[in-house]
Amino acid sequence: MQMANNKVSGSIPSEIGNLETLEELDLSHNALSYELPTEMGSLRSLTGLHVQSNRLLGPLPSEMGLMVNLITWDMSQNHVFDKIPENLWRGDSFRNLESLDLSNNLLTGESSGSYFFNGFGESWEKLTSLRLGNNFFRG
Repeated sequence: MQMANNKVSGSIPSEIGNLETLEELDLSHNALSYELPTEMGSLRSLTGLHVQSNRLLGPLPSEMGLMVNLITWDMSQNHVFDKIPENLWRGDSFRNLESLDLSNNLLTGESSGSYFFNGFGESWEKLTSLRLGNNFFRG
C-alpha cells in the first residue's frame, strides 16, 4: 500500500491490523499524528514499513517486535519519544531486519553497550543500516 505524499492526516486506524497479508506499507511524508497502533504487530507479512516525515508521537509499541518479516523500517523525522522497548532488539524480534532509521525523533535511553547494543548480534544479524542520530540517547 503506497500512500506517500498525500497530505493524509489524523491517526493510523487500529483496523490496520486486519491487513495481515500486507507486505509493504508506505505512509511517509504525510501529516499523520498520534501513536502507532499496537495492532500493527499483527502485520507479520510486512517487509517494508515507511512512516517517515509525519507527526507521529508517543512511545514505540512493543508489539512492533511481532513483525518478524520486516526488512526495512523507516520512522525518521517524527516525534516518537521514550526508550526503545527492549524486546525490539533482543530475542527473535526483527530477525530479517536490514535497515532501521529512527533518526530525528525524541528517543531516550542509554546508548552504552550493556544497555543498548548488547543483543544486536543475536537478533539483528542481517542489519546493514542503523540510523539513530538526532535523538536524546546518553552514555
